[in-house]
Amino acid sequence: MLRPTNRVHRMPACLSAIHAETRLARPIRVLLVEDDLDLRGALADLLRLERMEVVEAENGLDALLHLRTVKPAPDVIVLDLDMPVMSGREFREAQLREPTVAAVPVILLSSHRVAGVPAAAVLEKPCAPERLLATIARVAGAASPR
Repeated sequence: MLRPTNRVHRMPACLSAIHAETRLARPIRVLLVEDDLDLRGALADLLRLERMEVVEAENGLDALLHLRTVKPAPDVIVLDLDMPVMSGREFREAQLREPTVAAVPVILLSSHRVAGVPAAAVLEKPCAPERLLATIARVAGAASPR
């Protein structure tokens, strides 16, 4: 289920410095796909504090339906691999078969070693907030404008 939220928590000042250095002309649009509600909420809060636009999905199927129905496409997808309903690996295979969204870059966020899943970046859980933000900014900045 997609879940928009407006939660706000205080984060360290160093995170804003990362955002200021990598700011695009508009907010970065992120599709966050994670089945763990607490982790998804914390990550979404972090990204929103950095003025990113975030849509949350709890599994690959919800994320795929979002990509098919909502425009514009996100600038980047942050994707967990181990999820019920549709795994991150299954989502990525389906995404790559859809011409309109195949080019949206994916950052894999996983608690175990990842092999055989094409991605712009791979981050291991737990991931430092600064590293996640820097990776999103780098990947979104490298992606062609949509």
